Amino acid sequence: GDRASGLSMALAYAPIVKAPVETKVEEPETIWSDHEYGAVLHRSPTRLASFAWRANGLTQGLCLSPADSNLAEWDHNLAGDIQFVSHGYSSNVASSAGRRLISHKIDTFSGGFATSGLVAEGVNAQLAEGWQSKELATHAIAFVALPDGHSVVGIQVCRVGPARAIVRSVRGMLLNIPNDVYNAHQRTVTTARRSWVSSGTRQVGVHDLQSQWATIDDKLSAISLSPNLPITIDRAASLRGGKYPNLSVDQFCVTHRSGEPWFADPGTILLDCAWMVSTIGADAAKVLAEKNADPIIACDNPALRVVRVFDVAGVTHTIVFNTSESAQVYRANHRTVDLDAGQVIMP
Repeated sequence: GDRASGLSMALAYAPIVKAPVETKVEEPETIWSDHEYGAVLHRSPTRLASFAWRANGLTQGLCLSPADSNLAEWDHNLAGDIQFVSHGYSSNVASSAGRRLISHKIDTFSGGFATSGLVAEGVNAQLAEGWQSKELATHAIAFVALPDGHSVVGIQVCRVGPARAIVRSVRGMLLNIPNDVYNAHQRTVTTARRSWVSSGTRQVGVHDLQSQWATIDDKLSAISLSPNLPITIDRAASLRGGKYPNLSVDQFCVTHRSGEPWFADPGTILLDCAWMVSTIGADAAKVLAEKNADPIIACDNPALRVVRVFDVAGVTHTIVFNTSESAQVYRANHRTVDLDAGQVIMP
């Protein structure tokens, strides 16, 4: 009824209504944060970057051009995804264990922000024999919006806790790209090896792109900063997107393991990756990936991850992330820096 009414009025009045003159308004740079909720956003004419720690599913990130909102799908976007076997007394062995936010920090600066935190994974996982976990792993996530107006950098490390875990899947980075009716079920994917069209139910499955970078529609690019972890695309025939799946979504990952569940012993590192997403085309992504071919800096502290990256403007940034649940000390260039649990800094 409402739809028919709206269409009939549009048909009746369209001939006598003049379309407004389109005016281009230069949007000012905006930065906003809410520490209690755990959300931060930076918006410029060339990039919208945000991260939330208490969203649906807890962690959600975003990086895209303000003019390309059709490239956004929120579910665990740019936050990785770890799934454990949990089925209790039901026959649904694919049901999910929960998550719990342990801590988070937000720092803003001119042109961007840095946020990081710790998330307990596998909370209240159940097995049919009657066992139930408190939590199975700790997932450390850092998300930095660089001051180049284009790029974000992510670091993700997930360690199994003191109990042996049964893991269903691990996906690092997890850049969700809708591939549905809005874009006629077609996305052009360009990598270091080739350019091809991701369309409909073709190429369903998990595919190693054998490339450290991938660009979608010449608008948004993902770059793996982990030299031995190329970009992977996960294309499913079923719908995805939130609690009530209703979108076809292509998932670009840095680390992807699924299939048959497997055992992970205490202390096992399930995920250890670094990546960059930038609102640039394929030509610029190729250059940026080459500049960042070896960004990982060795560190004598196993709890710390250190990367040195070039941004789109050619500026170098060093990012240090404490992935543990205790305070750590970073030593470099004859000075020391204290880091709280789960803290990221740009010294």
